[in-house]
Order: sequence, then structure tokens, then C-alpha cells
Amino acid sequence: VPLVLTPFEISSQVWLTAADLTGLAGGGAAGRYLAGPARSWLHLWQQVFQVDGFNPFDTLAVGYLTHPRWFACTMLTAGIELHPDDATDPRRQGSRMPDKPYLLVRAPASPQSATVQYCSSVHHDFKPELLRRLTAGATLQESEARTRPW
Repeated sequence: VPLVLTPFEISSQVWLTAADLTGLAGGGAAGRYLAGPARSWLHLWQQVFQVDGFNPFDTLAVGYLTHPRWFACTMLTAGIELHPDDATDPRRQGSRMPDKPYLLVRAPASPQSATVQYCSSVHHDFKPELLRRLTAGATLQESEARTRPW
């Protein structure tokens, strides 16, 4: 089964702010529905991480499905390895376990190893398109009917 990874590193390239959520709340039904919980999520990030936005993690995976050409990806080797836990601060979802399993992705891809498509960057138009679709309530069919230069 082909596997595509859109990791935290790529989602950290997209930030949603309070201004984005205000625009979302002023849009269609989907935007209004999402704005309240998104504001709670933003508040959590402001309190815990002292930042003025949050990363929309899972939307990047969906974005790859709808607009794969927006993503720069490379075929790499992947595997699970046990290493010292890097998140030991309980305030930041850490644990007290000395080791944890990590999904590690490495170059070069090898025919004898499990390979994945690893995405490392996303086109700058991802965020405006995400907000447009949520605000306008665009359907997948409407989005696919449009042609984009990228």
C-alpha cells in the first residue's frame, strides 16, 4: 500500500491565527461550526506554547489527497526504532518513560526496505485555499473543477 507522510515539520509551515478564525466565523456553515473549537485550540497553544497561532496538522494530509501537486515529496526508507524519549516535560504531553518508539525516515530509499513518500514542504497557497474552502463551504467537486497554475 503506498504510504504518504505529511509530518509535523510540514504542518509547522502553516499557521492559523485569531484573524483567520474571525474570517472563518464570518463565512459559511462549515466555517462557523469550526471557529469555536478552533478558538479553544488557539487559546491552548497561546497558553502552553506562547505562540499566536496553531498548526492545522491533519488538514495537510487531506490537502495532499486533494492537491498533491502542492507538496514537495521524496521517496525514502521508513522504520520504527526505540530511542530516548524527547518529550519529558509533563506540561507538553510528555511522559516519564525513558524510551519510546519513533518512526524514522531516511534517505536513500532501498528496494529491500519499507518506503514512504515523505513530504517536506507545502505550497504557500495551501492556507488561503484551506480558509477559502472552509469559509465558502466549497465542495470537492467545485475544487476539482477549477484549474490552478501550480
